Amino acid sequence: MQNRYFPSTFGLIDLAISEARAILGEDIRNCHFLDYGCGKGKVLIGAAGHGFVLSRGIEYTERLHAIAVSNLKKLGLTEKTEVILGDATEFFPSPKDRVIYLFNPFEGLVLDQAMKNVKSVTPEGRRVIVVYNPICDDIFRRYFERRAEKVSNPGQARYNVYVG
Repeated sequence: MQNRYFPSTFGLIDLAISEARAILGEDIRNCHFLDYGCGKGKVLIGAAGHGFVLSRGIEYTERLHAIAVSNLKKLGLTEKTEVILGDATEFFPSPKDRVIYLFNPFEGLVLDQAMKNVKSVTPEGRRVIVVYNPICDDIFRRYFERRAEKVSNPGQARYNVYVG
């Protein structure tokens, strides 16, 4: 099931990348960033300034995908970003996709299959998954080790950090 569109804030994006950097260190600069349910591309815009080799997003909705592509083009970010139109249940990340971001894009069977696909790809080093509003923690823990349960300040957004 896909959830209603609701964008992340730049503060939450920066916080997620800080959590990943705390685990990966400077190796984060050798990684790709991947946003599941990238919507209009805001997270990719926020991630673009953090030194990733590539920031990628997957979006199921054609309308939101087109808006994301347009937004990234307007900002001159097409060299370091990629927006994929596709179904998360059929998508397999690159081994370089080692920082993965989810802002509650979907749940249930869709989330389970997407995380199963992530787990099936051996990353080129450690992988960090940051999940905001982690209502399906049981699914993430089925595939990855939960490192932290936190609440952002300001904003009071619940998020979990997983590795695996």
